Amino acid sequence: WFPEKSYIEMSKRLQISDMVTFTGRVAYNELPDYLRVADIAITPKISQTEANMKVFGHMAAGIPTICFDNPVNREILGDLGVYAKLGDKDSLVEVILDLVSNPEKIKELGKKSREVAVKTYSWESVARKFIEVYEKAGAIPSI
Repeated sequence: WFPEKSYIEMSKRLQISDMVTFTGRVAYNELPDYLRVADIAITPKISQTEANMKVFGHMAAGIPTICFDNPVNREILGDLGVYAKLGDKDSLVEVILDLVSNPEKIKELGKKSREVAVKTYSWESVARKFIEVYEKAGAIPSI
């Protein structure tokens, strides 16, 4: 289902094949191992209405995320996202090349992404927010 061959050919044509690894489908339980060795994440999802759940994993792993600029990605990533114009492949290529040429920015965005993921999106953080809502509503949640 994944057009791996065409992407491999494209990476050779763009002379970036030594910087890119195409894994094909990866089992969910193996993802953390792959994320640990990644420098950046590229998530070119076009939907403007549904959350891109992969972004949370990238943030938790401390990997900066390149994605299309839309309200959902902005809400999740804020200033930590590296945004391409929605649906514009040339813009996507431009932001990828810009980010990979700036190792310090990769490191900084990755570190901040991890901090935000833990503070805002971890299960513990989300649970605390739910408890606060229940308490404000006058209900005491049973845990």
